Amino acid sequence: MALPGWLLRARALTGASGEPRSGRGSLLSVGILVVGVVVTGLLAWSCHRADEGTERRLLRVRADQAAVVLQAAVGTIVEPLESTVAAEATVPAGRRRPAFPVLLAPEVGDGRLFVHASLWEVRSSGVRMVASLGEDRLLVRRRLETRLRVAAASAAPAPRTVPARAPNVTVQRITGAGQDRIGYALGRDLSGGGQLVVYAERRIPADRRAAVDRDPAFVGLDYAIYLGTPSADALTTTDQQPASLPLDGVTATVPVPFGDQTLTLVVRARERLGGRLSGDLPWLVLLAGAAITAGALLTGRRLTRARLSAERDAGTIDGLYRDLDAAFAVQSDSFGRLQRALLPRTTPQVCGLEVASHYRAAATETEVGGDWFSALGVAERSIAVVIGDVSGHGIDAVAEMARARFTLRALLAEGHGPGEALARTAAQFADGEDWRIITAAVGVLDADSGEATICSAGHPPPLLVHADGRASLLDLVPAAPLGLVATRYPEHRFRLEPDESLVLYTDGLVERRAESPEVGQARLLEVVSRLAGRPVDDFAEALVSAMTGDAAGDDVAVLVVRRAGAPAPPG
Repeated sequence: MALPGWLLRARALTGASGEPRSGRGSLLSVGILVVGVVVTGLLAWSCHRADEGTERRLLRVRADQAAVVLQAAVGTIVEPLESTVAAEATVPAGRRRPAFPVLLAPEVGDGRLFVHASLWEVRSSGVRMVASLGEDRLLVRRRLETRLRVAAASAAPAPRTVPARAPNVTVQRITGAGQDRIGYALGRDLSGGGQLVVYAERRIPADRRAAVDRDPAFVGLDYAIYLGTPSADALTTTDQQPASLPLDGVTATVPVPFGDQTLTLVVRARERLGGRLSGDLPWLVLLAGAAITAGALLTGRRLTRARLSAERDAGTIDGLYRDLDAAFAVQSDSFGRLQRALLPRTTPQVCGLEVASHYRAAATETEVGGDWFSALGVAERSIAVVIGDVSGHGIDAVAEMARARFTLRALLAEGHGPGEALARTAAQFADGEDWRIITAAVGVLDADSGEATICSAGHPPPLLVHADGRASLLDLVPAAPLGLVATRYPEHRFRLEPDESLVLYTDGLVERRAESPEVGQARLLEVVSRLAGRPVDDFAEALVSAMTGDAAGDDVAVLVVRRAGAPAPPG
């Protein structure tokens, strides 16, 4: 018995023993977990890296803004010194120098830009302090005076503290007994020879806070400013405790030119610059990935359990179908034996006539069909042939076939002609309640004269095969099949010449799906002409094979009657 496609797929889900294969469920769960962890981890890492890069870029922008403010503050320190030395350098030698106290006095004193400022003349003959403002730190004065004299006496370039050419500024950190300071020296050449040097000192605030950190550019930033390379000794100002430096975490460093030195600005953001959502995104991705992975695991486990249940059910169904196959095989064998028992086992032997038959059941049907044939002697030298087809398949079709076969056989045996036998049978079947349609062709042939009478109840027209191999369809008047109405059946008479054959067949021989009957009949004429020369038994079987191939789509029955040729004249 053929099984539905869905059942075959259900069978494929089970092993040979019909037991479900459950190991794939564990592999599916492991696969979902591994993929979920890997994908979630990669996405979270990508979000973290993107957030970190964004924070660094934003911090760099803020650091550049703070550096611009710091550079502007440096300009405010250097500008008074440059203005003073430029103004004093224009005064002739030996004259009073009024610019120094006028320009620098407002910038020197407690709480002002400088705590000390002084003006110096450096010539080959010696070093002389011209003027001084603010605190006069003797130690600083002596050190500076000594350095300026050494530079003048050696005729070498001025030391670091005094640049060789204006307006370069020499910057130096001064660490003494008091508070740390930054010293600035700015020199300019005099027209009569020598140099004019202005020197000033700025106190480093005790709290290490820079005045520029009140600018909006420093809002939200921690900072440390170093004179030169960042180190504990180079620290100038910061908003942190010096012991907690250097700044940790994500930082940005910007150098700011400052005379012959460089101020190094290091900043760190106090809060996230890219917003809270950007920082929380990796955690959100982890949580979402964990939730999705858990949901996928739960769904996978449910699907696995459902699949295992389906496999178990499929195994049960498979067992039931095996039992059904066995039962159907017994039933089909019984029906087949019943059908074979209803078909004639032998054909009557009438001198001068050769009779052969062949039957082939459909390869695609699971139930027996209602095709039949019959041949019987009706007189000493005459034979009656019948072929028919009951619509449908199954035991009911076989029962109707047996009823029609034996009815026609009895009527023909009583001596009724083909038309009368069909009319009486039609009357019986028209009174019944069975819906099946029965087609049949009935003929009677005389062996001596070759006279033949045949009529058809809606059956395909028989073939007349001539001695030379030509074949043609008999032109019978159409009549209604049995089982519809009681009617009369016109008889067609013709003569069967020696070596000619009459071929009766059921529609399974010529009908194909998606093909008109005319095409099948044309193919039948061509095949019959090619096989006409074969012995009658071989001819019937070869005709069915040639027309249907290895597998017939419907039941096929063929009945062949050939009139023997005339005996050869004596030698």
